[in-house]
Amino acid sequence: MELIDVSLVGQRFTWFRSDGSMMSRLDRVLVSESWSAHWGARFVEVILRDVSDHCPLILNHKVLNWGPKSFRFNNCWLSHCGIERVVRSAWEKQVRGSWAAQRIRGNLLNVKNALKKWNIEVFGNVDTTIKSLTNELKELDAKNEEYVLVESERSKEKELEDGIWCARRNKLTLLAQKARIRWGQIW
Repeated sequence: MELIDVSLVGQRFTWFRSDGSMMSRLDRVLVSESWSAHWGARFVEVILRDVSDHCPLILNHKVLNWGPKSFRFNNCWLSHCGIERVVRSAWEKQVRGSWAAQRIRGNLLNVKNALKKWNIEVFGNVDTTIKSLTNELKELDAKNEEYVLVESERSKEKELEDGIWCARRNKLTLLAQKARIRWGQIW
């Protein structure tokens, strides 16, 4: 039939016996010469399996290098009180350059790097924040079942609830931005 067996990338085998005693390349992708001429270079990526005995396959027809990923500003950062100070201090750092465009580029690069670092160190992962705050609230609820909470524990409980709501709003804003949804007002 004059079909071409597309080469694998990632793993050599696509099927594994459950006890691990045997493995084979059962799954294949075959393409015609005309398809190959039209779509160009191609390869089959073997994805790691989980509970199945077969590995999923992805047919890639081109390897495109789009260059470095662009910097994205997350709108949920604006809800944090420290963002303005981070941007201002990064912008005001001395930058060398004889042209104004070079200095502006340097300032923008400073802001980008400062925001990346700030996001990791201060803002953090929204899902992790929600999970940790929820666990702390769960511990206080367990204490409350055994005895009446003192005033400091009540105020801590209120802070945790506020923190969870804030983190959930941040997550909603982030998801809306990622989905490129334009909402009139997000909370």
